[in-house]
Amino acid sequence: MSFKDISERFGVQFQRGSRVYCEGRLGTITGATHSHIRVRFDGRQTGAPCDPLEVRLLDSLPGAQGPLRIEGQELAGR
Repeated sequence: MSFKDISERFGVQFQRGSRVYCEGRLGTITGATHSHIRVRFDGRQTGAPCDPLEVRLLDSLPGAQGPLRIEGQELAGR
């Protein structure tokens, strides 16, 4: 499945290189595999498949203009 197919199916647009938050971790989108988005989490060398409905683009998070704070923590990577 391509990014376009995932966008049409899930209603969220992704692109390679976008910074994301998923499964409590920050990462970078590296591609798409079947119906999943591949995310290389910070500190890792390979990407992992993630459900598109669980992947949050950092720009779409509330308060994305200032420091990124999720669950009371300030996270690096912005």
